[in-house]
Amino acid sequence: MRLGEFYSVLAMIFAKNFNDTLTNEDFEKIKKSKGWVVKNESENNKNGAKFYDDFLQNEILAELRTDFRAIKERFRAGFYFQSASDDLQKFYKSINFNPKMGEVDSISNQLLLIATILKNELDETHQKLLVSFLTGFFLPYAVPLSLDLMQISKSSFYKSMGYFLAEFCQNLQEIFKIKKG
Repeated sequence: MRLGEFYSVLAMIFAKNFNDTLTNEDFEKIKKSKGWVVKNESENNKNGAKFYDDFLQNEILAELRTDFRAIKERFRAGFYFQSASDDLQKFYKSINFNPKMGEVDSISNQLLLIATILKNELDETHQKLLVSFLTGFFLPYAVPLSLDLMQISKSSFYKSMGYFLAEFCQNLQEIFKIKKG
């Protein structure tokens, strides 16, 4: 699997988990897993893996659904940036991207765009588009969201997603040589 395809898959996993509460079927599939799809020695991965393991062993779907409802508003960039919805709508229109997951400014739509771009070979034009999107929209929003998920989530599942999202953001910054702000 190419690196872009791998990160595309990760983006889709996050998009699905941040779009709505898990279905019974998705919950059962995840519970049968052996852990998070990425294992490495980064601090965020180690911390995320601990919370993810706790989720696998101890949490029930009702706890996740309650937590999702409590943090749901943070899955929209408009929670952090007042003009996010309008800005993203204009950006999406300019590149002919049709948001499909919830509100226009949802993290899920942003991750869907990243996944769409990454699943193909990145030519120079698409790489510039992706870097522009990452620096102008995604990272300024996803980084604070990841920190909030780590700190305010009640469930180990969403805490783990915060750590894994932070690692995802860091890795994108490294891959595309984006200075950390």
